Amino acid sequence: MPIICLPLNVQGIEEAIKKIISKYEILRTNFIEIDGLPFQKINPIDDVRFNITVDQVKSENVDQKIEQLLHTAFDLETAVLLRVQVLQLETNQFVLLFATHHIVMDGLSLEIFIAAFIQNYNNSEAFAINTEDRLPFQFKDYSEWFNRIAEEQAVKNELFWENYLEDYRPEPSFDHDSNSASDQQSGGKFLFELTAEDTLALKETALKEQVTVYTILMAALNVLICKFSSHNDICIGTVNSGRTIPELNNQIGMFAKTMVLRTKIEPEQTFVTLLKSTQDNLLEVNEYQDVPLTTFSKSVFDVLLVYQNPEFSFGDIEDLKGFKLTTYPIDSKYSRLPVVFNFFESDDKLKAIVDYNADLFDENTIEIITQKFSKILEQVISHPSVEIGGIDASLGFEKNTTFDFEFNF
Repeated sequence: MPIICLPLNVQGIEEAIKKIISKYEILRTNFIEIDGLPFQKINPIDDVRFNITVDQVKSENVDQKIEQLLHTAFDLETAVLLRVQVLQLETNQFVLLFATHHIVMDGLSLEIFIAAFIQNYNNSEAFAINTEDRLPFQFKDYSEWFNRIAEEQAVKNELFWENYLEDYRPEPSFDHDSNSASDQQSGGKFLFELTAEDTLALKETALKEQVTVYTILMAALNVLICKFSSHNDICIGTVNSGRTIPELNNQIGMFAKTMVLRTKIEPEQTFVTLLKSTQDNLLEVNEYQDVPLTTFSKSVFDVLLVYQNPEFSFGDIEDLKGFKLTTYPIDSKYSRLPVVFNFFESDDKLKAIVDYNADLFDENTIEIITQKFSKILEQVISHPSVEIGGIDASLGFEKNTTFDFEFNF
């Protein structure tokens, strides 16, 4: 995140973050192995050595510094699993680099962290921890509770997922452009967006049909895969916040869970029918989310749908005294899945960053996929009662393509 304006109070930033580390034990937790089993080791705040380094660099070397930070391994047993670095540029701008290990923080945690950072930095005269700042419980308490619940419900949950995925045969959601034998999981990125008018219409449709925007996106994505690859039995990865009780909503930690949503599509069913069944489907799988990470094989789904909290934006943050934060785009060099749709809202528009495996897909193919997705969304927003078979996902150039065959016998 570049920081605009001078002077930059590095000590203030450091103290603001230290206060967060003091409040949330998970940010001063290490993970050690004893007799082959992992354990949490929580360090007293006085033993935590957290500081921010400041490096003077040229603008053209910023990306190199970012890559360095992102690809420096964390020592899970001894290090603070949170790194912050400041780059001072020759343009009198600063870049604040932030990296953490996913084992201690999920996406919603990052929102909580940034909000706490803004509050702490703006109240720099009150860095001491007040009694009211103390949490009623910590992540370690949640993990103990989760392990107990998961053990108690293990048989029921495992039986549900066994039945839920019975007879499912994984197939590529989108045809690959390259042979997967040469797959190094190289990362690619593509951005697309809906217009402000379509975004508003999407929200109005969700309100009218009494579903969430995420449900519409999930149902439309199933239609896209059905149209693109002629599959009618589809599995898509879905991310759940994992915060099943209100008391977890202000907690930092790794609560998020990736699950599978299986959908069977019939051409004669209407989109509204699919919408309602998708909503029920999402609610049902959420009831059985407390399962080990190993429950779902990576081969079960090859597409993941993520929808960022619309009430929080990682765009320009101007609530800080003396400077503002604005996101700094970085290119991912690694793809964890063949295709990941990351939806978020910005400037009154619904936008999506598509992270994809560049060893499997050409950028042109991803662009076609997003154009078809947008076209499907436009149709189902305008006519939610349309039959699935009646949704037209073909693009202009596909309709205008003519084939000239010459037969020689």
